[in-house]
Amino acid sequence: MRLLTILIIASPITLLAQSRVDRAKLSFDRTSDILENATGWAYNSTLGEWINYENFIRPLKDYKDKKFKASYNGLVQSTQSQNFIKMQSKIIEYSNRKYYVLIIQKWRGQYKYESIKEDWYIWKETLGYIFTESEYSKLKDMTGLVELKTQFLASIGSVKEKYDEVKFLDLLQSELEQTQVWDYIFPILNVESDGKKVTRFYLPHDSQEYPKYDFKLRYFETSPTEFEKIVIKD
Repeated sequence: MRLLTILIIASPITLLAQSRVDRAKLSFDRTSDILENATGWAYNSTLGEWINYENFIRPLKDYKDKKFKASYNGLVQSTQSQNFIKMQSKIIEYSNRKYYVLIIQKWRGQYKYESIKEDWYIWKETLGYIFTESEYSKLKDMTGLVELKTQFLASIGSVKEKYDEVKFLDLLQSELEQTQVWDYIFPILNVESDGKKVTRFYLPHDSQEYPKYDFKLRYFETSPTEFEKIVIKD
């Protein structure tokens, strides 16, 4: 027994330690064209009128006067959650799976002094909704109402932080590595209106958001050809 103990002590000891290995970086593999314009329509039940603005939805006529056109540089848009500057799809691969990222740049705003509602300031935010390949494929042959769903959303941008693609890709990857509890829905409706085909849609939003989206009362509208700019077809 004593001899065995001596042999063990005398034996060379090999220490094993885990190597420091950085996480592999993602990159965008393919991109779609960019959608930059769509008309936002909302029905005002008090006036009995449909009210339209470019790239945002607002059911009031308060900013239709020409003197408020200067406010369209993001000030008015930032007060509405349904607004966008541009939209585009890109592909990433993670864990040997292909994902489609719907990237939306939009205006955001907030009061500096929330309690007294003073000093509204704005910034640009970039959102990335990550869809599985099977979910995204719904866009490739749309008829009637289509709903894309995902639990994955990454965002970047604030008053102090500008868009950075490398950081945005890191955020997308981190999102895919976590268990998510939110559900987001991207509804699209293809219909015929006034004798022509149109595509109506909402920006992706929390599926529990109230009131629920309603294509009878508000939506973005564009031509199917314009909407297909954001669709990557294999």
